[in-house]
Amino acid sequence: MKLRSLLFAILLNCILFLVVQKPAFADWVKNANPVIDPIAWGFTDITQPEVLKEGDTFKMWFAASDGVNWKLGLATSVDGINWTNYTVINNLSSDINVVEPAVVKTSDYKLWFNSYTNGDYKIKFASSPDGTNWSPKPTAVIVPEKPWEIKGVGNPTVIYNDGKYQMWYTGWGFGTPWKLGYAESTDGITWNKSEKNPIEIPNLGHIGGPKVIYDGAKFHLFYHTGGAIATEIYHLISSDGVNWNCEESCSILRTSPENFDSYILNGPAVYFSQNKFYLWYGGQDGHNFRIGLATEDREASVLLPIVLIPGLMGSWNKDALLHNQNVPQSSWKIPEFIKEYKGFVETLIKNGYQEEKDFLVFPYDWRKSINESADDLKNFIDTKIPSAQKIKIVGHSLGGLVGRSFAQKYGTERIDKLITVGSPHAGTAQVYNLVEGGVLERNNNFLWLSEKLILQINKNFGETDRDTAIRMLPAIMDIFPTYNFLKNNDGNLININEMKVKNNVLQAYNSDLNNILPILQTIGGKDINTISGFSVAPRNKTDVILGMSTRTEDRRKLYLSRVILSLFLEVQYLAEILSCLI
Repeated sequence: MKLRSLLFAILLNCILFLVVQKPAFADWVKNANPVIDPIAWGFTDITQPEVLKEGDTFKMWFAASDGVNWKLGLATSVDGINWTNYTVINNLSSDINVVEPAVVKTSDYKLWFNSYTNGDYKIKFASSPDGTNWSPKPTAVIVPEKPWEIKGVGNPTVIYNDGKYQMWYTGWGFGTPWKLGYAESTDGITWNKSEKNPIEIPNLGHIGGPKVIYDGAKFHLFYHTGGAIATEIYHLISSDGVNWNCEESCSILRTSPENFDSYILNGPAVYFSQNKFYLWYGGQDGHNFRIGLATEDREASVLLPIVLIPGLMGSWNKDALLHNQNVPQSSWKIPEFIKEYKGFVETLIKNGYQEEKDFLVFPYDWRKSINESADDLKNFIDTKIPSAQKIKIVGHSLGGLVGRSFAQKYGTERIDKLITVGSPHAGTAQVYNLVEGGVLERNNNFLWLSEKLILQINKNFGETDRDTAIRMLPAIMDIFPTYNFLKNNDGNLININEMKVKNNVLQAYNSDLNNILPILQTIGGKDINTISGFSVAPRNKTDVILGMSTRTEDRRKLYLSRVILSLFLEVQYLAEILSCLI
């Protein structure tokens, strides 16, 4: 990864921490009593629930034991607490024991389960039109293969997402505890296991009973863990289903002293609706497994709209840049070759934000003064976002100054947070050569060529590069330094107030910061040096004729090189620029 990309990725994480709102979590609350007692149904144990909701009815598939063997059963409920109409599912496998159901409803019901005799653990498959009468496939669909799972596989959990089936399962190897595996399938029968298996996740010794749900933005994984026995249930989240992290604390449930789950809790099943998690699990007091229920309420997370403002040259319009036409803000776009903001946008989407609803990108004419762009930003926000809605503004480089100008001109009543990334709030010495000599700093081939091309295309007859730059790019005057940044031949700083060119806009804004400080968050780097000033010499005759101010050594070299610009244009960059502009 290039250093620039790495630094931007670090900044991206800082920005997301500030702007992405997380829901508020309440504690998980257990029902004091089990919701299913096996004794009442003629079993000794019931555990490993799998729950789907269809209309107003919950359906639970579970593993039940008569004290000798295990079979699957089905029960229904209208509230998730009182369960009735249980039935036993027979003839699923020739094995003695059938446990750990995973069910997906598409055009029909699909069931994956662990089937074993004498410890021969494998995952089998069956289908059904009604969830009760099943047609099993005689051979297993997931079998032990790799060393980490060679002693057995089980605990399947399956979702249907984006046209494919995704399965998480557990495997057991020689001398190793049960671990997590991942596989994908187009039909639910033929599976491709991930090369990243086993998937490493936090645990207390072993893991089991995984259950995965997808909320449209991220995956949620629930599973039991412990040493010799399962004593806790963990909750993790993921954006890809393979790389998992704890949402807050990993552990959400533990065994309860002197209760039906005082010894073991295992095999969670999860349902999420209207900001509330329902989690059914198996609990044992040292004698029998029963089904318990725990819930967690989450406050609805109101996503304040985010407005992203790109930096200098982050927005493009060919008519404006090639023909110097006055085009509306809505006609400016971020082109494909500007990739700095792609990761930010993708991450917002993965965190539940919707473009043009929860976040908006404000492309604009970066050639204008920041005050003019602030006016355009106000019109953009007024048009796109209801007036009563607060917003967050994220501005990169020049975009941060545009956002700040908007806040200081129109007030902060609507702004929840203003985040500026790499924005020159005191101006930047890097524009000095351009303002005083029409010379572009060549620290980025792509941007340098883009800027050079725009200036050359729009140059008037007899006009110097300096005159063209100031006429075409009034924004550069708004980022001219407001601090002492020049040294004379004696090494003494030249007072900024003695200079003919001054940045009156930032000086005025910087003199009145109190109204924006409560909402302002600035992000900048400190490990990479940038130009903080220049040493200058008196003008020579050429400078006087060309209307240049004092000369720097860097400018002298750049000035000599620009007369042979066409010999050094790098074709690949120029072609990409032209393809976006024409």
